[in-house]
Amino acid sequence: MAVNYNVKSVVQSHNKTAALDSDIANKSTESIISKRSLKKVTSTHNENKNAKQNAGFTLIELILGMVVLAIVMTIITGLLAPQARQSADPVVQIRATELGQALMNEILAKSFDEESDRSPPWTRCGDIPATGPHCSETLGPDSESRENYDDVDDYNGLSLSGVAIENSLGDTVSYYSGFTVDISVVYDGGFDGIADAITSPMLTPSIKAKLITIKITASNNEVYGFSAYKGNY
Repeated sequence: MAVNYNVKSVVQSHNKTAALDSDIANKSTESIISKRSLKKVTSTHNENKNAKQNAGFTLIELILGMVVLAIVMTIITGLLAPQARQSADPVVQIRATELGQALMNEILAKSFDEESDRSPPWTRCGDIPATGPHCSETLGPDSESRENYDDVDDYNGLSLSGVAIENSLGDTVSYYSGFTVDISVVYDGGFDGIADAITSPMLTPSIKAKLITIKITASNNEVYGFSAYKGNY
């Protein structure tokens, strides 16, 4: 009986050990499977993430981006274009002013009329209506070139443009390319900006003054006007 009991005890102990080993093996297997599943899930997640990162833009995204870019460029261009024009305007204005003032100074330096004395006794045209000399009835150059103009009305009808714009010495001023100049000289004894009628002979008050008007059209098509009076003295 004692032998049978020991054998039975050994068998039971062996069975428990075998069951324990089986349980450990099952848990190890489950752990391995779980780790493999987790690794697979993690790998799949990383692959999906990498795929999203490496993916390009869709056609809709590209079209929307182009539309937005076009709108932005239109706005920027609309803002910059007027600024560029305004930045150039002061340069044009300065050049037009310099040209107008230079021409006006040149004209005002001449005598009032072809018939006015340029040496003693300094007789003015129209001083002696009965005998003369009378002031000119025709306003314009007296068969001379600009370098030889000697009275203000010689400049009447003078028109210059581009490379034809010269200084009083006949030198071309290249940076006035695109500019045009028109000059008129009229009798205006009433100082009202209205040309007096030409009479024969010219009488007071018309012979008191001549109105000089210079119109400069700049390269940007803006017009600048300059006016001055030359008195009969």
